[in-house]
Amino acid sequence: MSSENWYKLDNVAKVFLATYNRRDTRSLRVGCTMSEKVDGDLLNQALLTTIKSRSQYQVRIRRGFFWHYLEATDALPEAKEEDDRPGPILYGPDYKGTLHYKVSFYGERINLDLFHALSDGTGALEFLHLIVLNYLKLKYPGEFEQVSVGSGASADDLEQDSFSKFYDRNGKFSVSGGNKHVKAYHLRGLNSLRKTLLSAVATCTQRICLKNMESRLISLPA
Repeated sequence: MSSENWYKLDNVAKVFLATYNRRDTRSLRVGCTMSEKVDGDLLNQALLTTIKSRSQYQVRIRRGFFWHYLEATDALPEAKEEDDRPGPILYGPDYKGTLHYKVSFYGERINLDLFHALSDGTGALEFLHLIVLNYLKLKYPGEFEQVSVGSGASADDLEQDSFSKFYDRNGKFSVSGGNKHVKAYHLRGLNSLRKTLLSAVATCTQRICLKNMESRLISLPA
């Protein structure tokens, strides 16, 4: 993986960069409790397998002249036994690491701590699901080969900035390619609501009358 690749931070990520502190680290934790004690060596192998398909987490946050950005890194994660608080510091001057997430284990539990600027809770859960699935494939060969997890999105879909794709700079919905977005009808004022309701009642009344007339005609003797 080349370290020359870089990515823009989305708008939500910028908020977390501006509001984190030592007390509120802006890190989230998701976990999975297994039915038996976790094998640290297998978990580490599963983690290295998982990042091959989730390279968007293999980045470090860098400061540019005017804005922050994500830069791809060749640094590899290592799953270790838990030795820190949940939601530890994963970014900032007090953070000595490179990657902005951490995988740990304790007893039967597998933990994933992740700086919120990298992903939301849904993305973190999907990342954890892949790690656990790859762990189970190593732990029980042949038993989980037909099991799949994840959204099925391509690498390009996972790396795109969806806000920039579907919205303009003013935050208005704007799909590229000329597709028109049909606005929903909005009722304005009591008079508009009254007219709409009367029209709906009249339509229903006409349909009921027609149905009753058809029933009577059918019931008449030939």
